[in-house]
Amino acid sequence: DRDIQNSVYVSPEIENYVVRLWDASWEPHKLGITLPDVYVEDLVVAGASVRGMSAMVRAAKVCAWLEGRDHVMPDDIHYVLLPSLTHRVFLSPVYDGRREQLMPQFVQALRDHIATP
Repeated sequence: DRDIQNSVYVSPEIENYVVRLWDASWEPHKLGITLPDVYVEDLVVAGASVRGMSAMVRAAKVCAWLEGRDHVMPDDIHYVLLPSLTHRVFLSPVYDGRREQLMPQFVQALRDHIATP
């Protein structure tokens, strides 16, 4: 794993994209994100942590390596985004019971609202 992590490059543009996605996980309403039957301002209690962001980047590096590349592409980030955010974003109790339904919509909305490099 260490060899993979050291041999796969993450560009500053991809790093910036990841940071913007992670920041948006805290206050999605500030991006103008809407979801059906959800008051988005009350959806998230706590967004993903820096440690979670780091784990997601490591997972994206593995995806790139498995595809035979020495650099991470946006598709690698997209592949690991839902599983990474699903258990790292704390939803308010009123919405947490609908987590399985809401998180794919939430992640897609983040992708739709943040420009991909």
